[in-house]
Parts: sequence; C-alpha cells; structure tokens
Amino acid sequence: MIRTLLSFLAAVASGIQVWLIITKGEGFCINDGCDVVEKLTTIPSLYFYGLGALFFALICLCSAVARLAESEVADKCAGYMLTAGMAAEGVLIFFQYSVAHTFCGSCLVVFAFIVLLTLFSGMDQIMRGLTAFCAVLIAAFALQFDAGGAGKSLTFGTMATYAEQGNDKTITLLFSETCPHCEKVIDYLQEESSCNVRFNPIEKRTKPFSFAGALMHTSYDPSANIGFMRSIGVGSIPILIVPGGGDMKYEILNGTNQILPWLERNCRFSADKKTTAVSAENVDEGSGMSTVPDTSSILLPVVAPQNDDDKCRTGVPGC
Repeated sequence: MIRTLLSFLAAVASGIQVWLIITKGEGFCINDGCDVVEKLTTIPSLYFYGLGALFFALICLCSAVARLAESEVADKCAGYMLTAGMAAEGVLIFFQYSVAHTFCGSCLVVFAFIVLLTLFSGMDQIMRGLTAFCAVLIAAFALQFDAGGAGKSLTFGTMATYAEQGNDKTITLLFSETCPHCEKVIDYLQEESSCNVRFNPIEKRTKPFSFAGALMHTSYDPSANIGFMRSIGVGSIPILIVPGGGDMKYEILNGTNQILPWLERNCRFSADKKTTAVSAENVDEGSGMSTVPDTSSILLPVVAPQNDDDKCRTGVPGC
C-alpha cells in the first residue's frame, strides 16, 4: 500500500513538472543546480520529467496489481524497474558530483522517491537496489572521462568570427554566457574594437549570440577551449589570447582588469567600421595561438558567482 501511494505521488510530482515546463517554460527547482545540469544534458528537461512520470506511473500500476490481484509477476516487474532506477540514479549522482559540480534539487527529489520505494519493497529489493547503485558508482569513479578536447586547435572551439578590413591582428576570447565580466568585454569589442576576433565559448550556448558583423559557425567544440584552459592552468574567464611581442607568439590576459586596458591600447577603433565575413578555415593557424597540446582529462565547466571583481571562476578541474 505504501509503495503504491509513494509511486503515485512521485508520478503526480513529475507530471506537475511537465505541466510547468509546457505552460511556463521551466519547472520548479529548490536550487540553481537544475539550470546547470540541464545545460550539460542532451535530453530536454521536458522529456526527462515525462519519462519520470511514466516510470513512477508504471511502478504504481504494477504495485496496485500485485496487491489487489496478488500477482507475483506484477510485483517482480515493479522490483525490476526499481533496480533499474537505482542504477540510473547512480549515473546521475556521479554526473552531478564529478562533472556538473553541483546537485540538481529536482533530481535529488526523484532520487529520494526511488530510495523510499526501494526501502518499502522488502530486504531483497533493498539489496538488489543497493548493489546496482554501488556497482555503477564504483565503475564510474574508476574511469577517466575525457570530453574530447585534448590537443585540439582553438579553431575547433570557435563559435563566431569577426574581421575588419586591413587588420591582420587576431585575438581570441574565451567566455561564457553566464559570466557578466565576459559580457563587458564583448560589449567593448562591439563598440570600440578594430581587431579581428574569434569567439570561443566554454559551453554550448543556450542563448542567441549577437555581435554585428560576426560570422556564426554551426559546429564548434567547447572542449577545445576547456582543454586550453587546462593546459595553461587558468580556471577563470574571460580569457583573451593576443599576439605577443618579441619571442612570444601569444600572450594570455585574464579578467577585465587586464583585457580592457590592452584592448584600449591595441584595438581601439579609430575609423568607420568595414566588416567582412571570414570563415574558421581562413584563420592563420600558424600564428601560434591555435594549437595547444593537452593530455589531461577534461570535464565540462560550471561558472559560479565569486567575489572576483573582474573575472568569473569556473569548474574546470585542475585549474
């Protein structure tokens, strides 16, 4: 009876989330971790909660049939689904801890429902669920996950390119859509800069990118930019890669306190803008600021608010 009631409540809660997403555009969450985790998943939250509602509804149905009709088959079906649920939660818990570096409040509520359903399903089911959950966690923590950016040219991470006629000075900006300091640099580039610019985000953007005269690229790999951050040991953005002087092929500027003065000295616009679109293939990869080797593991970053007055810290491990 308790398992039937709990699974019914879980199905209703998941259904409410689906309704909120359809009607209001976003579901309810008790913390900011939901937005972070949703950006790092390939399945939209609508489908995620929809599958959750179906999952709990099937457990509710099987539990009701098992109790009312004394069906052993229905009881076993509910047990199999709970075991699968515990295994899936092992993956999700590892992902939130090791990759997203934050926990999704709604996901934890779903996890709590599955744990409670397992606890009220008898000792055999508790052992099966615990075994599945622990086995997945152990296997996940024993593996080294790589987002695929090691050794890739920064050209692979370029989302948009902007060019000025008659200017051969190219700079590369590593940024995030959630970092306000990055927006300050982009605003300055839009209004004042005469330099050619590559825009390299550290995540797949969820918001439209607007920069007059820029050529957008339909395919780009943020892990190339993350790999570069790992290789130089810098864990904050914005980062501006600029041509170096003397024997230095390039220089690394980090934070608006370094970037904006450099732009003022070297890229301040002094004539009417004349834009021309350039493709990533036309960028000179021999300039020294494209190819950066990195053999370390790469994980996706999470931008978190900090007290820095000119930069945003990220969750890139090892920086």
